[in-house]
Amino acid sequence: MPAGSGGEARPLAVITWATSGIGAGFARIAAEAGYDLILTGLERAPNSLPIPRRDQKIAYEAADLACFDDLSRLIGRLDTAAAPAVLVNCAGIGWCGRYDEQDPAVIERLIALNIAATCHLTRAVLPRMLARGRGGRILNVASISAAQPNPLMSLYGASKAFVLSFTRALQAEVRRSGVTVSALCPGPVDTPFIDQAGGRDTALFGGRVLPLMEADHVARIGWRGMMDGREVIVPGLRNQLVMLARGLLPVRLRTSAAKRLLRGRG
Repeated sequence: MPAGSGGEARPLAVITWATSGIGAGFARIAAEAGYDLILTGLERAPNSLPIPRRDQKIAYEAADLACFDDLSRLIGRLDTAAAPAVLVNCAGIGWCGRYDEQDPAVIERLIALNIAATCHLTRAVLPRMLARGRGGRILNVASISAAQPNPLMSLYGASKAFVLSFTRALQAEVRRSGVTVSALCPGPVDTPFIDQAGGRDTALFGGRVLPLMEADHVARIGWRGMMDGREVIVPGLRNQLVMLARGLLPVRLRTSAAKRLLRGRG
């Protein structure tokens, strides 16, 4: 039955970083599926947000989830809303470059956004999903970089490895409860993230090794996998082969290859 049909209250979906890239794709999919939405992003509500249907509620929170005050404010709002049926933790940042050259403030921001915000929002939502007894879906956006060490993106890759391990552990904890926890592990995606991370001129993000996938396509694959309760979702056959190869090849060889791919074209 479509969400909100038959006079029933619409289920609620919460999606972070919903103003661009994969997050915006998830927001459009959830809106089309009939969910009420609570969306977050850094800027004021952009024109790209979905247009509500009749009786559909779409709320936008301008929030920097790396800031604990903003994160706490969002959690407070969720505490007073209906128990979410869907949570998509999409917010995240990264950079390309040597770790010893990174600004300590940027390091702290990455950990707060990629790891802490995901953990706190999941903790705020998961007990309510379990208590309502009607199931629920949580999707954490990781990366194929979660499968191995990534020189020149060391902290980003480590943060996504945390997300993947965290997701798998939670899924084991809630198995047979009706709630599922999934990790989306995309390869390179053509989003503003690439430019923000300074990766456009690298072999990996330049499309020379793996094709840049469209954000909306990745979001559709992620949404279907989440709804099917899949634990790990890897969009694209070539990305799936990369994940498989990383599980078979020696770590030193994989790490050296990753370093070459993340160097600039020069």
